[in-house]
Amino acid sequence: MHIKNAARAVTAAMPAGLRRAVILPVACLAFGAASLIAPAAASAASLPTSCGGDACFSQTAYHQATFWAWAQSYGFYGHFELQTPEHTVKNTSNEQWNVGVKRQFLNLPQDSGYYCITAWQLVGTNGYNKIGYACMTITA
Repeated sequence: MHIKNAARAVTAAMPAGLRRAVILPVACLAFGAASLIAPAAASAASLPTSCGGDACFSQTAYHQATFWAWAQSYGFYGHFELQTPEHTVKNTSNEQWNVGVKRQFLNLPQDSGYYCITAWQLVGTNGYNKIGYACMTITA
């Protein structure tokens, strides 16, 4: 029901003095509800995330080239390698990566462009298996 129709229904059923007391709060509530919906919808947007194999990463904040990395499907011992748009490579240390536990890549150049991450599982003492690879384009 539109606000005008609701106001007509109220005015037809109420004495004049009470009409003003009811219609004003109802109209304000209708306009107030619209203003409450917009911020919630805007904050619902998620940051870019990309997964492939056992590698996942997401941007930590809009307009920043910083990322979270985590194991998607199973835990592994090894490291993540991040490739930047200018073809530099950043590696985490070899460690245990448990499913869903995020760690942050810091000290990256703040460049927009195409980023890729590779999950490397340590095999033996010096060999690695590539167990995941994912890419995304961001605006920093």
